[in-house]
Amino acid sequence: MILVKNKGLIINITFFIIAITTITTIYLSPLKGIIQMNNYSKIQFDISTKRVSENEIIANYNVKNISQKPIYLFNILFKTDREGNRALDPGLAYSFKNKENRIIFGKYLIKIPDGIKVEKPEFPYLDCIQPDKTISGNFHVTNPFYVVLPYHNEMNTKVIKNAEQITFLIGFLDSSKFLKNEAVISDAYGAGKGHYNCSYGLALQYQEFIEKTINVKWGKVK
Repeated sequence: MILVKNKGLIINITFFIIAITTITTIYLSPLKGIIQMNNYSKIQFDISTKRVSENEIIANYNVKNISQKPIYLFNILFKTDREGNRALDPGLAYSFKNKENRIIFGKYLIKIPDGIKVEKPEFPYLDCIQPDKTISGNFHVTNPFYVVLPYHNEMNTKVIKNAEQITFLIGFLDSSKFLKNEAVISDAYGAGKGHYNCSYGLALQYQEFIEKTINVKWGKVK
């Protein structure tokens, strides 16, 4: 379902990820590569975008778990100050143009590039969606916007202007796939109640994605 309203440029989109047995290919690597994934989870994803000024868009989304097991959604990124303190920023997303020239705004676990050593991996906090429950979130998009990517500091000073199309991408973990006694999820201490961390290696193995690409227009809001 797609609903478009002229005033405020509101676009509502609803789609489902349903059980399938074929492999789906998603282009999401910041620099190169194609990540393949199997979609077995059942999720309803609704997103609406609204221009709040000439150069600012808020994309609000709802993710509903219509499966029988909890799902963990990469839902909240954070900013880190010079002392290493984190401040949650619900509208923040990884943002960049990939090699396929797609503008990506995403909340998901990005693989540490080969040859790069880090003290610990970076990824958004996860929120748990129980069966038949819904979680909300948003993306804050400005024109222009700075590239935001972990492990690629040389790119984070780049500015991208007048994006005409944006792909919103969110990663999630389906707990029905976790093996017994696997420590995939843990409490995110210091992040507030209800947020979780994950095992980097296991999360890379289990991560799946929901995404939607929309056209955007900039300029005076009528």
